[in-house]
Amino acid sequence: MRSSRVVTAASAAVLMAALAWPSAQAAGVVTVRQAQIDKGSPWAVTPDSTGVAAIGTLADPVYSDGSARLKVGPGQRAQLGHVLNGKLSTLSTQPMSYDLYVNGSGSTAGAVPYGANLQLVITAPTFTTLSFQPQLNGSVTANSWHEFAEGSTSKWRTSRAFGTYAAGSDATLKQFLAAAGGEVTVAGVILNVGALGDASASLDTYVDNVRVGGSTFNFATSAAKEAAVQVPGRSEPGGSFPATLTFISPHGGVRIPNASARVTFSGVSDLGADTVTVTPTGASVRSLRSGGLRAGSSYTTEVPVAGGALQSGGSTTAAFTVKLAPSVGHGRLVVTGELLNDGVATGVTAHATVELPVPSSGGESEQGEHIREAAHRAQMADTGSSRWLTPLAGAAAGLMGVGGALAVAARRRRRSQ
Repeated sequence: MRSSRVVTAASAAVLMAALAWPSAQAAGVVTVRQAQIDKGSPWAVTPDSTGVAAIGTLADPVYSDGSARLKVGPGQRAQLGHVLNGKLSTLSTQPMSYDLYVNGSGSTAGAVPYGANLQLVITAPTFTTLSFQPQLNGSVTANSWHEFAEGSTSKWRTSRAFGTYAAGSDATLKQFLAAAGGEVTVAGVILNVGALGDASASLDTYVDNVRVGGSTFNFATSAAKEAAVQVPGRSEPGGSFPATLTFISPHGGVRIPNASARVTFSGVSDLGADTVTVTPTGASVRSLRSGGLRAGSSYTTEVPVAGGALQSGGSTTAAFTVKLAPSVGHGRLVVTGELLNDGVATGVTAHATVELPVPSSGGESEQGEHIREAAHRAQMADTGSSRWLTPLAGAAAGLMGVGGALAVAARRRRRSQ
């Protein structure tokens, strides 16, 4: 299996010449979508690919907007390539890394540790590929993301004899440079899931955030962009209210297999773990963070979403009940929900407000309010004055007005009999 997982030097040279990729690349983060892969720039499917090599919907751990999928069945190969036209002495001093995910349900157990490898296509002083392979530089666990980064002790495998190293040998880039006796030309880089050396083996992988040649390549589909928060418009301190967060992934959009939601309460005083209780499906949840610009100004906790996942082209919700202590301040309580990808913020947020009114003082009854208002209207009719009456005078005038109205009504009833 040692030599079966790397591209032969001849095929590497052919694919670099056959694919008309521009060698220039922009520094920084470069987003790569399926339409760009179809056009062959800045990444393209290599001629050797017989498996799946395309943009996938699995959310990556950094941008949560998809990733590159490399999937093979028995005897297949899946590859995406990019032209570099650089020097190994320069590339080896720059960060080189990638994030890798292996789908356990779509992979043969014995193939999982190998994952996908990153290959440098060498065209001078000899033709070969130097392959960074996960099983040489750590370990892979199915169904979770791993970052593999090139370091001073990282091992690379050569597909052909390279200087003093025989084909299939493992060494560091510094050692390969020394063995070359001079400069080494790197024509391109390949993300590769090669032949597995097992006629019945399959491997399903996702790769993203590839750092090479001074750039980071973010493979992306449509991110989850829609969110909503449903809460009542009004509640009372000391009471409780229902809340629902909704997150939507568009058709062909991102898939988050381990999704949850972060909910933050802000806008009023005295918010904390002892004054805000969030209960989804009858179980209290842990607090992630509290505090803010000042003590008690915000409170944050995490809640589960239905099914624990957001599917591509689907939606998910987080429903919970919020109970507030009587000490919570009055005003507009802001409820903010944010979608999380394996506990990491995605930037997909929405918010809504709940009015927490100041309770009635209890000094004047509702009936008294009506009497005072009636008294004011009576005064306006009799005097045309725009001044308010004192409460005592208003009450007297109001009673007189009410009594007069009742007397008139009684006379009318007698006349009609």
